[in-house]
Amino acid sequence: MSDSALFQLVLSEIWLTNFQYGPEEWIWKCLHYGRRFPFRSQYYFLGLIADLHFLKYF
Repeated sequence: MSDSALFQLVLSEIWLTNFQYGPEEWIWKCLHYGRRFPFRSQYYFLGLIADLHFLKYF
């Protein structure tokens, strides 16, 4: 696996933990349906809590 593919996998995991859609997907969806959708994931705060529990073991 190339370095750029590995970087994209790590970055996408971080992004999707915090946000429900990618930036272009969010813009396209808002334009298509004619209304604004929430950008942050509904599980954002649960992810922060899980990260804090994970970090206490290090």
